[in-house]
Amino acid sequence: MPTNAVSEPMSERESVAVELYAQELVSQEIAARIAGLSRSKFLEMLSRVGISPFQYTAEELQEDLMRVQQRRMGRKRQSPDRSC
Repeated sequence: MPTNAVSEPMSERESVAVELYAQELVSQEIAARIAGLSRSKFLEMLSRVGISPFQYTAEELQEDLMRVQQRRMGRKRQSPDRSC
């Protein structure tokens, strides 16, 4: 069973939640519910056991950034000219 930084064993629910989250099978919110913790406490637990709270690959981040830029460009084109 995984342990946290101060060698305090995690409960079985916490261990299962961390494992499911690490395998990207559940979201942070669902994992926190499984663990019986608030989302912020679950994030603290992830930090203690060395698991990143980010389930984003660099490729996914780049795709999202491109989508945001495209939306912004679309809005700029649609905005009426108010310089009159």
